[in-house]
Amino acid sequence: MDKVFCYYRVGRRFEQTLDLGFPLGKVISAETVGTVIPQEQVMWWKDEKE
Repeated sequence: MDKVFCYYRVGRRFEQTLDLGFPLGKVISAETVGTVIPQEQVMWWKDEKE
């Protein structure tokens, strides 16, 4: 199995950094893996902070 897909498992959490450029800068958010289809796709959702 591809090393990238081995890392992602449903329920696993990771930190995502998006560099949106000026004037927004970097946005860092916690994400949770929701669906993994091996060798095809990984889907995740953002953990909302309230």
